[in-house]
Amino acid sequence: MRRRHGLVVALLLALTVLLCQPLVSQAASKKVYKMNWQTYAMPNADMYKTAVQVFATLAKATNGRLIIKLHPGNSLVPDPQVFDAMSKGLIHGCIHTASYLGGKDMGFTLPVQPPPMLFTEIWQMPGWYYTGGGQKIMNKYYKKMGLLHLGMNVVSAECIMSKKTLARIDDFKGLKIRSLPGPTTLMFEKLGASVVKIPGAEIYSALNTGIIDACEFVGPMENLDAKLHEVTKYVQYPGIHSYTAARDVMVSLKAWNKLPPDLQAALQTAVNSYMALDLFIADTHHRQALKKMAKYGLVLQKLTPEDEQKAKKMGMEVAKDMEKMSPMCKEIIDSMFAYLKSISSN
Repeated sequence: MRRRHGLVVALLLALTVLLCQPLVSQAASKKVYKMNWQTYAMPNADMYKTAVQVFATLAKATNGRLIIKLHPGNSLVPDPQVFDAMSKGLIHGCIHTASYLGGKDMGFTLPVQPPPMLFTEIWQMPGWYYTGGGQKIMNKYYKKMGLLHLGMNVVSAECIMSKKTLARIDDFKGLKIRSLPGPTTLMFEKLGASVVKIPGAEIYSALNTGIIDACEFVGPMENLDAKLHEVTKYVQYPGIHSYTAARDVMVSLKAWNKLPPDLQAALQTAVNSYMALDLFIADTHHRQALKKMAKYGLVLQKLTPEDEQKAKKMGMEVAKDMEKMSPMCKEIIDSMFAYLKSISSN
């Protein structure tokens, strides 16, 4: 009897578990996940507005189950601390620049600011990332920090805003220019410039007070949004340092792993949508911004064909120098060269 009673109890328990499973599943499907992300940009920037719009659509598409709030630069944590804050779980994701991780390993800077003149077409950057093994390599290193690289937010050529003329390569000698650690910094130093590392939110005041003579930040539209045209006289476009660049779109692995598979898929789809929209919108606005800058009175400049060839040679020198800096640098640069060779007609 005692054994029979035990079997009945076991059967009742099993039945209870089976009956409760749909309820548990239903409860899980209604759970709301909230994330705080940070970017370096201000709310009036194109990329900020586009990301907010995409995240709002994501919330609707998931019936309010995944809500991402995007915060502007330096708001939750100082921009240089964004990636460490994600690793510690203080924030959950970012659309940012890993140039701030140059102090840990210069390899982190390469996907957002590849060696100057290495990629001269916008499509080559995502080509390397998605088909040349770039994403796989990045996540190999980011996972050690508890981070997941979701996408490379490619942007068109960046510009250099300056108080002094930059019509020729020699004009960079002695120039005090804002940049962040990475290939760009090495390029400017090769040109004879003095590099000052300043977060994006501080560029305007640094130009206005004479701390710097020039800056590379992002594209023309974001520079216009930041009102940098008010404190400069010249715009070099495309900038000698970057014919194409990118932003990192990342999430903490801890936050990612908490999401059920359908919300992970929804977030990845939203990121893909954001990156495409941002490129299409920004590229048009960059061209319009250059016209507005010219109308404001700024002088638009670009390298002469002769100086462009010199710059390409210097960019290759930067790449070779960086290969020796760390195993990560070598792995990324080698993969970039391998990708370019794979699409070359030679």
